[in-house]
Amino acid sequence: MPDVIARLEQALRRNPDCYTGLLIRQRAFHVEKGPSGDQEALALIYADDPGLSKYWYGHVLRHPSEPGFVACLVWTEIFINGDCPETLFARFHYWVKDRLNYEPCTVQHPGDAFHHAPTFAQAVAGLEVIIQRFNLDKRWPPDEMDTQPVEFRILDVYGMESIKDADGCWPPVPMRVVSGIGEEPAESRTCPRLFVSSPPP
Repeated sequence: MPDVIARLEQALRRNPDCYTGLLIRQRAFHVEKGPSGDQEALALIYADDPGLSKYWYGHVLRHPSEPGFVACLVWTEIFINGDCPETLFARFHYWVKDRLNYEPCTVQHPGDAFHHAPTFAQAVAGLEVIIQRFNLDKRWPPDEMDTQPVEFRILDVYGMESIKDADGCWPPVPMRVVSGIGEEPAESRTCPRLFVSSPPP
C-alpha cells in the first residue's frame, strides 16, 4: 500500500490535538514485513516534554491470535525513535511488547482506541479514525476514579508477560551493528542491521 504514509500523515495534520513539536518532520511509517511477520504501520500521535512521559502512538499489525489486523492506540512512557523504519519498528516491539511499557486507556466510543479488521487496509482506515478522535484529555490511562470504560483488548495484542533471559535480564535494545568506535558498515547508513547479542570482541 504505497499511500499508507500519506493517508496517515494527512489524518495527523487534520487534528491539531495530535502534537509532536517542531523537530518531528515525519510521523507515520510503513513496512512490508515488521517484527510481527507481516505489514505494519506506525504513527506518532502525541509527544510532549520528555519529563512528562506523554507519548501516544498508533500501531497497525496482524493480530497475534485472531484472524485479521488491528489498529491500536498505544500510550507509553518511552519516546521510541530509530534511524530507519526497521529499527523503529523493532524498538517499538521491544519497548511495548517485550518490556510491556504500555497501558490501556479510557474511551468514550467504540473505535476510539482499537479497531479489528479483516485486512491491513481496513485497519489503517481504523487508525485514521483513532487519530481523528484523539484528544489527550480523554485518553489518559485509567485510575480508580475514572468513570469512562477502558479499552482492554490491547492486552490481547501486546500481552502481559515481559521477556527476560534466564538471569532475569532484559534483552538489549535493537541497535545498529557497528564495527568499532566511530565506524559503521556501509549498509548501516541507509538501513542498519539489528543485533540480538553483542558481537564477539
